[in-house]
Amino acid sequence: MTPVWDSLWRLAAERQEIFFRRLRGEPPPWTADPVLLRHRFTNAYRAADRTSQHLIREVVGRGSESDDDALFRALLYKQFNKPATWEGLRARVGEPRLQTYRRAEYDAALDDMLAEGASLWHGAYMTPNQVSRLGFADCRDLQLTLVESMVGDGLAARLASAGTMDEAARALREYQTVGEFLSYQWAADLGYAGLVRAEEDSGTPCGPGSRDAAKKCGWATATVGLVRLIVAAQEDEPRRLGLRLRTLFGRRLSAVDAEHLLCEAGKYAREAHPEHAGRLGRPNIKQRYRPSREPLPRPSFPEAWGLGPAVDAWYEGGMR
Repeated sequence: MTPVWDSLWRLAAERQEIFFRRLRGEPPPWTADPVLLRHRFTNAYRAADRTSQHLIREVVGRGSESDDDALFRALLYKQFNKPATWEGLRARVGEPRLQTYRRAEYDAALDDMLAEGASLWHGAYMTPNQVSRLGFADCRDLQLTLVESMVGDGLAARLASAGTMDEAARALREYQTVGEFLSYQWAADLGYAGLVRAEEDSGTPCGPGSRDAAKKCGWATATVGLVRLIVAAQEDEPRRLGLRLRTLFGRRLSAVDAEHLLCEAGKYAREAHPEHAGRLGRPNIKQRYRPSREPLPRPSFPEAWGLGPAVDAWYEGGMR
């Protein structure tokens, strides 16, 4: 292994400490790490990220009238993957629901937001733009048609019966434009909604970023093996380095989190270990970090995870 492997654990531990410092309402700076001070990195745990938290709290947490409604809401959110777009739709069409969905109304609402200069899409996990080849009017037409197709042909039942994340991802890949990596990301998001009941460790997603990071770590074989190693080593490796890697209120890193973290470690290495080149040859990190002084809201997690009592205890116990 190269020094990037040790940096992965330092990144995980420090990013998790930043998360808890922000929850406590501490003022910035939340770290002395020069790379983390300058650049934006996601949380060590995927479900703690801002977009995932908005999905869990505002989309999943508001309840659904049926599994098909839950699928509609979660998939619609993921087409744009941006809280501001969801809130803009909510302001214009009311709470997005399958029972009241009308394509023309949603098109008009999205057109209105675009006319006001809004950017509708977040870059993460965006559906590949294959509009012309597939015969759609624009990217939005493709995405709304995809949601309608998935909801309309019984996907919710197939996902609920999937015994593993691999099975759930395969069901999602039956639809045009949904590739291997995106299918696992959506399976994780639909797990937050209770639609995918398989454990997150029952399938291992591997995107281009994590494969790039695997090379930087000195890993010569399949990235899947490295993701599984991260899951298995999450207590021993931080201990070896004299680090404290906090759990997410008692929940360990899953395979989904490990892949997510590996990708971030590859990005971190662009600044911290430029001598270790990956497969993609990406340049230095462009996105700068601008800290907000607003404290993070109380986090919410999927009900099936059972973290509510641990979150309550942390707040009641002085947030330590």
